[in-house]
Amino acid sequence: MKKKWIAAISSVVLGCSTVMMPFASSFTVNAADTRSGFVTTNGTQFMLDGSTFYYAGTNNYYLNFKPKESVDAVLEDAAEMGLKVVRTWGNLDAGVKTDKVSDKGYTVFTDSVDGSGEKEGVYYQYFDADLGRPVVNEGEDGLQKLDYALYKAEQEGIRLLITFTNNWEAFGGMGQYVQWAKLAGENVSGHDDFYTNETIKGWYKDYIKTLLNHENVYTGVKYKDDPTIFSWELANEPRCESDAGCENNTVVKWATEMSAYVKSIDNNHMLAVGDEGFYNYGYNDFPEGDHKYVYHGSSGMDYLQLTSIPDIDFGTLHVYCDQWGLTKEQGEFWFKKHGEDTAAMNKPLIAEEFGWKDQGERADVYTDWFNIFEGNTYEGVEFAGTNYWMLASMDGGSLYQDYDGYTVYFRDYPKTNDARDVIMAHAERMNARNAQNSVSPKKADFDIVNPKDVTLQATIKLGSISGLQLDDTALTADTDYSISGTTVTISKNALQSLELGNHKVTLLTTEGAQPTALIRVYDSTAEEQSRSVIDDFESYADSKAVAAAYQRNSSGDSLTLSLDTEHVKNGKAALKYDYSVTDGGAGYCGATKNLGSADWTGFDGIRFWILSDGSNRETTFQFVDGAGAYWESVQKVTAEEGWTEVKIPFSDFYVQQWGTAAETPTLSGVKEFSLYTGQNGNPGTGVWYFDDIGLYHDGTVTVPDAEATETEATFDPQDPTDIIFTIITNGHVLTGITEDGNALQQGTDYAVNGSQFRFNRSYLETLTEGKHTLHVTFATCPDVVLTIQVLGQSGTTETTVTTTEETTTTETETTSSAADTTSETASSENTTETVASTTETTAQTTASSSEVLGQVLYGDVNLDGRVDITDAVLLNKATAGVVTLNDAARQNADCDANGMTDTNDATVLLRFLVQIINNLPEMAE
Repeated sequence: MKKKWIAAISSVVLGCSTVMMPFASSFTVNAADTRSGFVTTNGTQFMLDGSTFYYAGTNNYYLNFKPKESVDAVLEDAAEMGLKVVRTWGNLDAGVKTDKVSDKGYTVFTDSVDGSGEKEGVYYQYFDADLGRPVVNEGEDGLQKLDYALYKAEQEGIRLLITFTNNWEAFGGMGQYVQWAKLAGENVSGHDDFYTNETIKGWYKDYIKTLLNHENVYTGVKYKDDPTIFSWELANEPRCESDAGCENNTVVKWATEMSAYVKSIDNNHMLAVGDEGFYNYGYNDFPEGDHKYVYHGSSGMDYLQLTSIPDIDFGTLHVYCDQWGLTKEQGEFWFKKHGEDTAAMNKPLIAEEFGWKDQGERADVYTDWFNIFEGNTYEGVEFAGTNYWMLASMDGGSLYQDYDGYTVYFRDYPKTNDARDVIMAHAERMNARNAQNSVSPKKADFDIVNPKDVTLQATIKLGSISGLQLDDTALTADTDYSISGTTVTISKNALQSLELGNHKVTLLTTEGAQPTALIRVYDSTAEEQSRSVIDDFESYADSKAVAAAYQRNSSGDSLTLSLDTEHVKNGKAALKYDYSVTDGGAGYCGATKNLGSADWTGFDGIRFWILSDGSNRETTFQFVDGAGAYWESVQKVTAEEGWTEVKIPFSDFYVQQWGTAAETPTLSGVKEFSLYTGQNGNPGTGVWYFDDIGLYHDGTVTVPDAEATETEATFDPQDPTDIIFTIITNGHVLTGITEDGNALQQGTDYAVNGSQFRFNRSYLETLTEGKHTLHVTFATCPDVVLTIQVLGQSGTTETTVTTTEETTTTETETTSSAADTTSETASSENTTETVASTTETTAQTTASSSEVLGQVLYGDVNLDGRVDITDAVLLNKATAGVVTLNDAARQNADCDANGMTDTNDATVLLRFLVQIINNLPEMAE
């Protein structure tokens, strides 16, 4: 067996067959670096402006492609937890770019190693087939996503640890480089060619050069000059299994070359390999002997050689005991050994990724591990930083899913709250170790409409305050600011003339760190106006961008959204809403725009302009509030030509049963809004145009009166069924329904579901024969008047036979009702049966009656008066316990008429919809 690198715990004993550089070079004592604002090293510690920089941090892989709201949530949560460094990916590599666009409006790529290549339409590199090489995308759907993450991190006082590429196929990484090389005709065969193929290495260097010199569009600072970047990493978890045992030192050679290249461009930032910490001992040489996988070099990695490279500033380790087959104790030895070995190299060490999957044990395990990291367990073993895997937060209105089982949220999540508290306590202890000068709050607001002095509190541990700097300008003491003890007051006069936006205040000190705070200068009047805009359609470049922003409801009928510049109410563009509600289809269509966490507080309602097509179809505006409740208002724009402004007070929205129960909308943290048409039938095609969707407060609200599509109906006691009227409320609040002056009881006599007003059979059977007038009363418009004609009250068909000497034949028509698959909506299937009977010569009256199965509309689970696929979806949710049905819906859902609502009803309904059976209910023999 060839010799491997061997290190004893108490001393360093080296033996090797091939060595890239003298290992002793890594033992040179690092002089303290004084680069202002950048984190540097001094021996085994990180330093920041003359103070130590111990930190607790985390990982998050989606900062480089998610919307701003999702990025904000992660970094704000990290700041609340006291975390100072967040590790994220600096690459997002796709295959060959085409001129095609997906259904979601994203660019289509071929030959991507990670699915579609892009992430929600974002990509950093792609292969240009004409050029025969990869090209970097520095646009809005490229590096500008990372620009924003850095911008937001600076605002939150957080630094980012950024990788250049990934060993794994997620986000493209090394595998995508090899795929590009194949497309370019290079002689490559697999993943490990990434380290040795000269063309690939050239592309990798080109990307690094572009990245380091990229200028952030939000800050105007090149990445290589940005102290918000904590450090770079060559790769995430590099491995090279074709060089098992490091026979050729493939990765060491590659890392030596690449680290020197990075430092030739950017000597401001630290650099790490980003490896997991695997050792390269001989299989039987490692003294512990019973957990060899991570120690015997099968992955082609050698922690000792890699960390000793002169241009590598600190060591990294990862650990997932459950994945690697290690016990908790073996994991703790892993920490101990790396701590001792890295200290012997006189370099800092961070626990860069670690996780414990068992949520019940995680808090206790992390408590023990943090004791090790903080230097409380093994003599001479101390970690300079920690990054747990991983932190996620709100994304699209809900918590980002815990896909790998290691996520610990800051937001309330019972399964991870204990671990969160342990992490936050660790962060507090790590931060307390730093002899750093500080100032609070880290962010302050200054309103030019209502200007006030800004007050900061300083904590000085080294030196004393020598001055104050605003951006690049020194302020004048006693004029621009004053100091009283530890309180620093900045005069409003010094801030009044500043441009809107963030401005950095630096507390100048004679020694140690010079702490900073951000002052956000804003115009409250203009901000209120900006906050009132939900979507004015002026920011979209084209229809592709609109399609990406609005997600069509895939369960509904056809809908195409596009940007229109011809039919515009205000500005230069509007939304074209091209719909097709098919006869026998879903019966509706709609689209949703994610708002992240919008603040609608202080406003009274929704407003929008609509250019109608004259179809008189309903327009439904729906939104999901901060508590997760769904609110709807159904409007009906008249057939008048020209743009119409619609205003809907929040008080006129109705909460929907499938969301969180609520009495009033929670207007902070609004998650999304939707535009729908066709929920209540009226199939057909048409085009609407929307413009300036927003919020309003005060002023007069003008909306059309409520109106019914039909105002008359007949109730037949021989065929007793509920009666449904469709009333377009146009946002008016229902106050009650009366019949001949008597108030009806909602929930007993009638039910309201959106625009569907259902009068229950039990109430109708109490009405006497004849015409009954009902007044549907609203708070802000005239009554809607309905008429119900009640036929005979006995519920039977009577035939009177006069005394004669003849035989009289009596014919009785009996009608039954059931749902019919051949109709667009559920309708009655009528059969007529002739019954003959012979009477005696004495005068008598005979009564015949038939049992009616159609007491409810079987299958109409959502109570919209018809049976379609939306009922099947709702029924499946109900049987799964996701939603709760009311009494009327449960009766309709009992498709096998056995008195229960269960999965068999869902099966029966599906059989009916695909026409395996023709009628509902389907009762057992």
